[in-house]
Amino acid sequence: MILPLTKRRWFRVTLILVIILVAAPFLAPTWSPVNCRHEEIDLDTGRVRYTRMLYWIPVRTEIYHTPISEALGVTDLKSRAGDWQRVNTFSPGVRYSPHYIYHSALSQTQTLAMMWELQQYSHDARKEAAATVLKLWKTSGRDSGADDYISRLASLPLDEVGLEDISHLDITKGEQAGAANKLPAPSRKRDDN
Repeated sequence: MILPLTKRRWFRVTLILVIILVAAPFLAPTWSPVNCRHEEIDLDTGRVRYTRMLYWIPVRTEIYHTPISEALGVTDLKSRAGDWQRVNTFSPGVRYSPHYIYHSALSQTQTLAMMWELQQYSHDARKEAAATVLKLWKTSGRDSGADDYISRLASLPLDEVGLEDISHLDITKGEQAGAANKLPAPSRKRDDN
């Protein structure tokens, strides 16, 4: 026989339910969509999207430019269309993420930005490098497809880099073999004296 609930019992049951609902996001397993933040990259434009999840519902989504999307001149920043791939997932109190196949993509965009500034890339060279990195991500199906290309760009001399300096880099061998030694050396000579 079920006893009728008094006001005091209703209060206790309600209080327990509220405590469970409030505490659940903080007690959920790591990276659970009960309470987490996703970072994603658009393989079409290079934009980045941050999504805050609470109880499996996206409560906030923000889309920002990356150095790649800026170099390509992407104008439609807020469009949700694109080839979005997960990069990271973070939970409260957890400062590391599971390893996704595009896990280092955001780091690669920052590496490109630093190289572009340090090596004084021209606008056309930045645009070509950005488009090539996006192409390598898409064709290889993972972020490591662009590692060799970015390493080759980093090995260029520390002076002004133009389109002619990077357009000769053969990316097809890097896509197939995935090894830095398969890419031809830059044709630009460097005086080591």
